Amino acid sequence: MENEIKNIETGKEVQEVEEITSSEKRNLPLIVALWIGGLILVVLLLFVLIYRKNKKSITEVKEAVAPQKVVVEKFFYEISPFPNRSADIKKLTSKIDKLKEELEKVLKNLPKDKKIKVYGHTSREKVKPDKLKEEGNLVLSTERAKAVINYLHSKYGIDKNLFEIIPMGSKELKVKKPTWSEENRRVEIKVE
Repeated sequence: MENEIKNIETGKEVQEVEEITSSEKRNLPLIVALWIGGLILVVLLLFVLIYRKNKKSITEVKEAVAPQKVVVEKFFYEISPFPNRSADIKKLTSKIDKLKEELEKVLKNLPKDKKIKVYGHTSREKVKPDKLKEEGNLVLSTERAKAVINYLHSKYGIDKNLFEIIPMGSKELKVKKPTWSEENRRVEIKVE
């Protein structure tokens, strides 16, 4: 046999080398499997540790990248009474100043594509609307809404483009009888 070695001292043939080699050959797949399994286990443990450490950071990144849904609560504010047949706001400036304080909260959460609606209203002198007077009421209700917006712009620098004017004339009376009630001469500011 070519793999047999003779011991120099005893002269006996030794087969130890071959037995060790064949034993290693039989265990080699097991050894390799254990090494690979160990490496996989170490990698998994590292991944778990890194993931747990960065889990909050990953969540924060996802939230930062995700589009934010802005919730705008409904808002309503009324400014009244305007003088009869006038858009003069001299006696209403304190109410408009309070509106500005309320609007600050709304403006923080207002989406860029949303407008604040400003409804101008008038009273009606007759029980039945007159077509010519109603056209005048539409003009007057527009002027009342503009007066409020212009005041907010000139005093506080609020952009006029944030507002949409909706002239109502005497279509939506707050007080039906008498139709000429001063409570009907108003401006309503709404976010819906």
